Order: sequence, then C-alpha cells, then structure tokens
Amino acid sequence: AVEGASACTMCSQGMTTVDVGAMNTSACGCAGGTYLAADLEGHHQCRACLALGTTCPGFGSPPLLQPGFYMADDSPRDAWDLDVWRCMSAEACPGQFALTDQPCAGMRTGLNCAQCPEGFSIDGLAGCVACAAGSGGQAAALLVLGLVVAFFLFGALVWKINREEKRSVLRSVVLGLALSFLQTVSIFGFLNFKWPAGAGSVFRASSGVLLDLKQLQVSCAVAETTASAYL
Repeated sequence: AVEGASACTMCSQGMTTVDVGAMNTSACGCAGGTYLAADLEGHHQCRACLALGTTCPGFGSPPLLQPGFYMADDSPRDAWDLDVWRCMSAEACPGQFALTDQPCAGMRTGLNCAQCPEGFSIDGLAGCVACAAGSGGQAAALLVLGLVVAFFLFGALVWKINREEKRSVLRSVVLGLALSFLQTVSIFGFLNFKWPAGAGSVFRASSGVLLDLKQLQVSCAVAETTASAYL
C-alpha cells in the first residue's frame, strides 16, 4: 500500500512484496524463482527463472549461474531469453552465489571457461599451467617426431605381416588390445568424477596413447580457440 492511501495498491509487472503491509511501491520485487526481464518491446515484467542453469533469488537480484553453466560478462542478465551455456565440467564453471563471483574457476576464461590466458595452457578440467620456456617449439617438434615414428612403425608392421603373417597378426591383435585398454583407462580421466588420490597419475601416464595435444602444450605454440578445447 502507498503510505497515507485508503486502499492497497497492487504491485505492477507481476511483482510482489516480501511481507504484508509494505508502505510503498519500492518494496515490490520479483519473487524468488523469477527475475525482472525485458521483452522485445522493452517492457519489463517478472519471468520464471531457467530451471536448468540459473538460480533466481528474486527481489532485485539478477539470475545467478548454477555450477556447470556459463554466461559471458557482457550478456544481459535481464534478457527475456538468457544466453546460458553448459560447461565441460562444474570444476571449470563453479557457479555463483553473488553477481560479483566470476563464472570461471581460477585463470580459466572464454566461452564455457574452456581457455587459458596467453602464456598458459589447459591443465585438467579446470586448471591452467604456465608454458615452459620453449615449450611451443618442443610441442611442435614432438608432434612431428611422433608422426614420423608412427609412419615408420606402420611400414615395419606391414613388412613384418607380409613376412610372417600368422605370428605378426597375433602380435598385432595383442598390441591393439593393449592400446585399446590404455585408451579406455585414459578416457576415464576426462569424466567429471571425483577419483581417489593417485588415480590422476595413472590417467596421465596412459594419456600418451591418446595423442592428447594438450599434454604437449600445443596451445603454447599455436593460438587456442574454444572449439579446440573440445577436440
């Protein structure tokens, strides 16, 4: 109600008050679970919060991010359709308790917190590690060397199969099964799951068979994009 008025006045734009007996319209606000949104014509009214991705405390607070979701700093929080993205992991995008909380963990930046600042490369699901001196050239050299070695190994394998087909095929099958096992183990390290202490060392040791370019810090040699983080 307006102070001094003889009757109650309803809050506009679908708003309400925290308690009964409010003395002026400044006490009106969007209830919890909603936020003040602007439609295409610029009119504001309370709109239901996204059930997945955001939390809306209401009463003047803009939508806040749930863990595992991302919004750019310049993305309007009063938009009718909020521009919310799902992150690769909740570790990279820890969510917000207040608007001042950063959407990305640590030094992560960019869309979905999938990048690191210049001079750093991605480390795990949410970390960044400084590029070592000369690591860019080292990464490129190791990649080229790996391709050359793989080419010669393939040629040697084909030659051996032609020479000793039966024994070589058996060895190839065993080697293939071993590589598949190591690849499967290393892939588990990318899952958003709390593994026991020491498991990280096992995953890192087996990740070499994946030819994971992040392990070589290739981003220290070439520009890294958000899309490349998903490759």
